[in-house]
Amino acid sequence: MSEKNEKSKKGSVVLKICLSILVMVIAIALCLIVLYRHDNESNPEESISVSTEESSKSFVPESSYEINLQVGQTCNAEITDFETDSTPIWMSSDNSIATVDSSGVITAVSEGTCTVTVAIMDIDQNIIVTVNVSK
Repeated sequence: MSEKNEKSKKGSVVLKICLSILVMVIAIALCLIVLYRHDNESNPEESISVSTEESSKSFVPESSYEINLQVGQTCNAEITDFETDSTPIWMSSDNSIATVDSSGVITAVSEGTCTVTVAIMDIDQNIIVTVNVSK
């Protein structure tokens, strides 16, 4: 019985060491993630440019922006002043009001309001533009 107890104690010690190492690895990984995000958030040059026939605007993350379009009108949105290996992901909150393609071309479909969001995997923020569509 004492041999079994000794093996059990050794197994318990090994398990505790493994868990301690795992906790340290997770802590280091979390620190690296926080540092990576901090470095990316400090880049003030990240922006999106939206051009319509009438105007052109540049937007930055964590800001609220609006564009006004008429039904059938399109505008081009593009990422500017940002170096990335990631492909931006464009999304419309309501495709019945405005659509956006993978290149950032926004098309006004019907009257209403929706948001167009661009997500870039290299940064921790999304850029959101409110799209107001009128007749």
